[in-house]
This record gives sequence, C-alpha cells and structure tokens, in this order.
Amino acid sequence: MKNKLFFIIFHLFVITNTASLLFAAETVFGYVNCENLIRLHPLMKQYDPATKRFINTASEPRPSEEPAAFIKRLSEEQKKIATLINQLDAEYGQKISGKSLAAQKLWWVFWKRRESFKVQYDLISEAINQAKLHGDFFLNTPSPWTMFPVVKAISSSINDALEHLKKGKKLEIIFDTSVFLPFSTKFIKSDEFVANRHQALWQGRAVSKDELFYAALGIKDSIIKNFPALSHKPFLAGAVDLTKDSEELLQAITLRTPYLEEIKEDIKE
Repeated sequence: MKNKLFFIIFHLFVITNTASLLFAAETVFGYVNCENLIRLHPLMKQYDPATKRFINTASEPRPSEEPAAFIKRLSEEQKKIATLINQLDAEYGQKISGKSLAAQKLWWVFWKRRESFKVQYDLISEAINQAKLHGDFFLNTPSPWTMFPVVKAISSSINDALEHLKKGKKLEIIFDTSVFLPFSTKFIKSDEFVANRHQALWQGRAVSKDELFYAALGIKDSIIKNFPALSHKPFLAGAVDLTKDSEELLQAITLRTPYLEEIKEDIKE
C-alpha cells in the first residue's frame, strides 16, 4: 500500500516540460529522490501502516474511540496549530520587509509554512466535521478517497519546493530518480512477467494500459540489474543533484515551528 501511495503522490507533482527541451543543446536539468521527500514530509509521520490511513484526519478509522472523545482530542490539536499560525504571523507577518533577494526568499518560506499550517488545520476540521455528521456510524475504515486531501497536501509542498529550486537555479526540468528504485511486485501476478512486453512496443503494436505498465517495470528492472551504479544517478553530465537543497527547502516550508531563524541565512537558490 505504501508503494502505491508513493506512486499516487509522485504522479501529482511530476515537474515536466515539452519533450523538445530534452534535446536542447544546453539543457540544464536537476534530479531528486521524491520518495525520500515524501518520507520527510511531516504528514507522513501520521501515516499508520496498520490501518493504511493517516491519523487525525478524516481517513482515520476509529473503532475504539467515541465520536465525542475523538472530536475533543482533535479540537485540542487544532488549537495548537492555530497558536502556531498566530505566532508565525506575529513574528514575521509585518516584519519581513525590503526588496532584496534574501527578503523575498524569507517571505516565501514564511508564507509556504503558513500554508502548511493552514492545511493541517483544515484536515483536522474535515475530520471533526465528518465525525459530527456520521457519529457512531462513522467508526469503520473510511473510503480511500478520504486520503486524497492528505496526499494532495504532501504533493503540493514537494511541488512548491521543487518549483522554487527549478526557477532559482534556472533549470529546464527536474527528474525523479526514485523511479529507478526496486518496485514492490507483491500485488502483481507472476505470469504477468512471462510475456515479452517490450517486443510489442518495439514493433509499434498497440498495447493496453496494463501492458504498458508491465513493460515499464521490465525496462526499469533491466536498468537496475545492468547499470546498478546509475540507478540513483542516471545522468552522465549536465545534471544538478538537488537532493540536499530539496530536502532542506521542504523542511523549511513544513517545519512545525513558528520561528524561521534557522533558515534566514541558509535558503538555497
């Protein structure tokens, strides 16, 4: 399930341009490991592998907690987030001034972190509202669709960080190297790998969505097996490793603290 979750989030924020950019004479592009970025997001700490849902959200099953107790607990969590927003506003809302690049970056981080707090607040509001509406009936595992707002929140933060880096470093495109990592095939029937899916592609025959999916898995497995050293860095030249910058920037805009002092002097271009 977790692999599927990474797959969904990845497709929500892939940064891409037209294919012609890949063939430009002086194209400069970067690469990151989006799976690591997903793991770093604070909301992933709320993911419960046992239930395959996010705690303190509308997706969380509550088999042993009364709706009233659930609402009270989440209301307390919501008050803490509201306090963080108020503290952040008081510390920086009217105090970041100037037109320098440093001031602009600090304001951007301030606003994105504020947005992150607001998203967390709204996720709890949705959970409280659903508990009020459904009461005792809403105690079983909710629909998978209740996970979408959380997935969207995670992907939006990562997309914001990557877009900022892309613009600041004047990159054409950012690639995700996590697509070259081993993929869990537990949910795939073994006989799906028997047929040579590649042949249909090379011969130009029409293939179904499922056939294309298995062909892509086969191609990736081949790359991992034959070029292990390139699995995490599949570029010979012209690529910028954004691993450190992307992780630091994502943490800066999602860190659950109202203080930005730690990133004032360390926001990367």
